[in-house]
Amino acid sequence: MVTLNTKNLEYTISTMYHDLANKEDMIMEIKVDPHTFTTELFDYDGNQIKKEGISEGEKEIYAISVLWGLSKLSPHKLPMIIDTPLAKLDTKHVSNITKNFFPNASGQVILLSQDREIDQNIYTLIKPHINQSYTLMQTDQDKIKPGYFFK
Repeated sequence: MVTLNTKNLEYTISTMYHDLANKEDMIMEIKVDPHTFTTELFDYDGNQIKKEGISEGEKEIYAISVLWGLSKLSPHKLPMIIDTPLAKLDTKHVSNITKNFFPNASGQVILLSQDREIDQNIYTLIKPHINQSYTLMQTDQDKIKPGYFFK
């Protein structure tokens, strides 16, 4: 049973990774050890890729893929809270995350972003999926303002 679930998790995480990655030829598969639940990355030739050898953006895509894969396979639909979701990502990754991940990650996704992460173009893309947005104002008295930074 564990092996079957592990194979399903491997497939789901790898699929999520390919939906988000911008380097289609870099990582082919993400494998999960059924005993330790550690993960390993493999390229298209079957060679292991060390996690230390990939960029910070690729590490973030990998981490989001694991989170998204676990979420998709869970029988429980829990909210997903993501802090600083786009800070380390290049334009292609931002586009993939905006189009593929944010709308499909969970029934409820809470993004804690900085003002420079989500511009008006990105906001317009995700707006159909936004129920509420707020800006946390840091002044002499912290306050919460309805709307996003530029609204």
